[in-house]
Amino acid sequence: MSEAIKTDTSLLKNLQSVSVEHGKDASVRLKDGKFKYGQASNFLKNILHGSRYQTEREDAATKLNIRKNDVSVSAATSILKEKVKNENEELQVLKQSLRLDETKLTHLQDKKYEIGDKLENIAKNEFNAVKAKEKAKSTIEVFSAIYQNKEGCKALISESRVQSGYQTTASDLNGKKIISECKKIHGDDIFSRGNNALKFSILTGASDIPELVKKAEKAFYTPTDKNIVTYRGQGMTEKGISTLIQQFDMNKENNKESIYKSGQFFSTSRDHNLAREYADNSQDKVKVMFKVKGNSSTALSVPGGLSFHSNKNESLYSPLAHFKVTGIATTSGIYNITLEEVAGMNNAPLLPY
Repeated sequence: MSEAIKTDTSLLKNLQSVSVEHGKDASVRLKDGKFKYGQASNFLKNILHGSRYQTEREDAATKLNIRKNDVSVSAATSILKEKVKNENEELQVLKQSLRLDETKLTHLQDKKYEIGDKLENIAKNEFNAVKAKEKAKSTIEVFSAIYQNKEGCKALISESRVQSGYQTTASDLNGKKIISECKKIHGDDIFSRGNNALKFSILTGASDIPELVKKAEKAFYTPTDKNIVTYRGQGMTEKGISTLIQQFDMNKENNKESIYKSGQFFSTSRDHNLAREYADNSQDKVKVMFKVKGNSSTALSVPGGLSFHSNKNESLYSPLAHFKVTGIATTSGIYNITLEEVAGMNNAPLLPY
């Protein structure tokens, strides 16, 4: 467009020159892309080149889209000025459109960078999530390998109770005893069959039970939107059951509910009969069966063929889990307590034991 304006502006200058010399009513011709005076300068030229001059006058008219054999300076000037005006207006429209397109392009580039940043963050988050999942899996496996051992379970439970404020001291644990029990049950070569790294992880975990418990309470806390029902049999102190019943009855009268924090690793089983055995075999005077409806428990996962038990259907709740009591009844000397998992809350009291 700018080239067309430049060309037409140059033609206007040609016309101005012709007008100065020959007047605005003089005819013009088009030669070599320029407007010139339309008549021959003398009689001889008119005889020799009259035909060419006529053709060039017609070319001038054609150039300006005029259906005549010739065109005057004034007519040509008027047409070209209007044409240049229209071309300038069109150029301004194009420039405005270009500016808008450039603005849109800048916006799209910004969006591109924004989306790129978001995709990069998503990729980082996915990478971190995978890493976190791998770490959680490793923590669960080490915890499970230690937890299935009697001394290991005692140490882990007591440490979780210390960290929750149930008690002040935790049991000691010698990691070598865990390794020895694994060898006793599965054979001396169990750690030479691809489990050497696991042996090191067990020893490392057993050497720092407080840190393992901190990691495990997060790894085992996996809330979902699907509840499952499991059972737990245990003994309980008379003070603990009395506190629980009194609070439950009070809440029932006042149409309230109390939220309790489990405060320790809370082992449950899908097998009701197995849980009942634990209640029956308890040395405590008060025997309790918990029916637990919850969604954050995680199954124990002992890797490398090191599992001691294959049919406990055990599902472990983290110390981070919170429950409300929805029912308490007594059958055949056993307290049947129904727990329902709820969202966590700050400063929730510990579940009485």
